[in-house]
Amino acid sequence: MVSLATSALALLALVFGAAEASAFGTINGAGQHAEHEMITRAALACAGGGPSDGTCFEPKSLDELAGKPGNFGGVGAPDRDEITNSDAHCDDADYLDKPGYPRTRAQATEALESCLSHLRAKFTEAWISAKEMVSDSASPVIFSDKVKIAGGCPFTGSPAGRGKCDVIDQFGRALHGAQDFHSHSNWNDKSNSSKPISITNPPGLDNPGAAPFFNLRSLATGPIPHDLATGCFSFVPFGCKGRITHGTLNKDTGIIDPVTGATSGPTTPRGELHGGANFAAAVAGAIAETRRQWEDLRQQIVTAYGPQRGALMICAITRDDPVKDCQGRRLAIVIDSSGSNEETDPSGLRVAAGLAFNASLVTEADAQSKGGQPDKSAVVSFESGATLLSPLADPSMANFTGIGAYGGTCIACGINTAHSVLLAGSAGEEPPLNRDGIVVLTDGQDEDVSAIIAEIEAAAAEGIRTSIGFLSPPPSPVPAARVSARPAGERAALASLFEEERLEPDPALVSAIQASGGIAATISSAQAQRSFVDVVLANGLTAVDDPNGTDDGGILAIGIQVRGRIEPRSDSDTWSYTPHPKERVRVTLAGPRKVLTVRLAKSGEVLKKIKTKGVGKTANFVISDKHQRKLEMVVTSSGGKVPGYRIGVAKAAPART
Repeated sequence: MVSLATSALALLALVFGAAEASAFGTINGAGQHAEHEMITRAALACAGGGPSDGTCFEPKSLDELAGKPGNFGGVGAPDRDEITNSDAHCDDADYLDKPGYPRTRAQATEALESCLSHLRAKFTEAWISAKEMVSDSASPVIFSDKVKIAGGCPFTGSPAGRGKCDVIDQFGRALHGAQDFHSHSNWNDKSNSSKPISITNPPGLDNPGAAPFFNLRSLATGPIPHDLATGCFSFVPFGCKGRITHGTLNKDTGIIDPVTGATSGPTTPRGELHGGANFAAAVAGAIAETRRQWEDLRQQIVTAYGPQRGALMICAITRDDPVKDCQGRRLAIVIDSSGSNEETDPSGLRVAAGLAFNASLVTEADAQSKGGQPDKSAVVSFESGATLLSPLADPSMANFTGIGAYGGTCIACGINTAHSVLLAGSAGEEPPLNRDGIVVLTDGQDEDVSAIIAEIEAAAAEGIRTSIGFLSPPPSPVPAARVSARPAGERAALASLFEEERLEPDPALVSAIQASGGIAATISSAQAQRSFVDVVLANGLTAVDDPNGTDDGGILAIGIQVRGRIEPRSDSDTWSYTPHPKERVRVTLAGPRKVLTVRLAKSGEVLKKIKTKGVGKTANFVISDKHQRKLEMVVTSSGGKVPGYRIGVAKAAPART
């Protein structure tokens, strides 16, 4: 059935010419090949239609965003009800650096800013609408009536408390304009080199990929290239006389492979230039822009609602059956009962941390009252061996009695028992068990590191994530006796040496934890174990909570040093921390040839930039913010072959007056 909007597009194409009446295409017909849909699918479809890891959309959810035959989808919606709004398509920002051109650079930039403002409003409505899907509670659950897409979403353009449909509607509209920018502008393309630059042959900027200034998350646009232009579009005959027109500059139509993004058969003059390379470049730019905007929306959702609730929202947006697939986690809490805890944690704060982990889970009572799925937890204690203190059951039934301070340390034993309990609790399910996680709290590591690594890898093979918090982990064995046996003059120096050494768990062990998706962190004191709880919860107990774990960063907390990993020159991790009012914190980065850029999360303003040098070198500085503004700390590499690094925040001494 042909919709009225489709008929209108076809009529406009007949009256004004197909090139003048369209953006990247939305329909199959009137010279279009559903280009917006194909770009969105190439950018955001999960490979092979498989499960989402948060970066991609499952088939039914993608249908609502990208559109399908008979459904414009969120991305196509502006071609139904915003077709005459130039801001929705980033038109009319035309400029040519030639005497007598009727538009100044300032006017063109103003038109582009107007487009960005319009799209930012849609982007903002998308992340604001996400709150409708998930309860605002310590143990958040998904509201089943707010994530339904059966029967299709009504794309009205105005949020109406429909949760997932509102997110898809508003985000799709933001994507439409972002994709159109690459078709309607000269950002990615090249001019005809055989002809002089003119209004019919404007310069091409030949830039690859997304446009850095096209930032919908921030109010700061950034510098606009002097020769950047989009085409003038008008339904009035000769309304663009003497200007670069949409018909001259657009690369709207052609064939796009929805899987690979490969292009063929461009049909506009600008798109056909250079053997169709201009059309291919515009499509590649739009695909990169679409991925970038989805990444930015994910980050904004986490910033606005916190990592735990935000991750659940992202899962609900991308999964077709989020009530079933995003909830019902199984967690094994593994706590050290070895004798050394008598000195390192005499107050049993690791038990309090374990209780806090358990309290963050969704009980059956919580789930029933809110329409979600409950979690399950088990408690394991270990010293020379391991003991199952509490079987896998409703978190309200968890038992921590029996955790003490006696015997040796066999972390591998604890992980092995936890792994077995989780496997038994998932009988009948096929790996990967992405809703399963193991959290270990220990004050040291046993001598058999290879055994710990083997257990972590065995669990990871089943999709089980392992995170370990090392409470002041010493080298093995504990060196306290070695220090006290030395002459008094040497004790301070040796204590300092061991202090540095204790902050570095075995690198191979750290790599195994990270490969599982878990967090490897050192905890500066027994009191800071509660902060470790916050860090793990924020960065994801399981793959359902955050598929990437710490791969792309996360949150930081006082007294916690987190291990990260980035590939040289091709990766970045973004960590965040919100200081208390007037709080002074010391930020430390360790790892060869790493760069740390500290910026304000809201505005992007850079506050500090530091670099490390060789192996074993650290860089640190003190920062304070009386306004309690959220900080983002971006770690990148300046080269070198070692990807690992350590980052953390600690309380700093008061400023001298």
